Amino acid sequence: MSFLNEIKARSDLRAKGLAAEVGDVDPNTVKDRPWVTELDVEKYVGCGNGGKWLLHCDKGDDLRDTWQRCRELYHSGAIEGVSNMKVSTGHPRYASWRQGVIVLYCTDGEEEALRIGRIILNHLNYNPPSGKMYFKTDDQTTGAAPGDHLYWLPTSE
Repeated sequence: MSFLNEIKARSDLRAKGLAAEVGDVDPNTVKDRPWVTELDVEKYVGCGNGGKWLLHCDKGDDLRDTWQRCRELYHSGAIEGVSNMKVSTGHPRYASWRQGVIVLYCTDGEEEALRIGRIILNHLNYNPPSGKMYFKTDDQTTGAAPGDHLYWLPTSE
């Protein structure tokens, strides 16, 4: 599949952690790479880019179960607007972290990003201690733009 190889060669995707798609795996058990990724070429090509919603989950069952639910929603098309995803693993780089993170990539346009964030929340039982789901732009992640998080949505009302 040369198109997928072409996408994998893109530096913006390598920076987002795109590697081999490994399918149904518990991210807590993966030790050889920092991220497990999920990418559907058609969704990626058809979606905007530039930002991401971050789901912080306790390692163990919470991270595994939330990742599996995100994968199901992504592949069913229920979380429309999410171009690709990744989840932190049990890699030594993150060994001391109490929580893992699931990253759902989408556009960075405010109205559309917030719409996608609400869709994500409507489909997940996500209730972190902060009571918020956070959004960052890719520029914020790389340090090209200031600020911790551009937007946030309450996770319970």
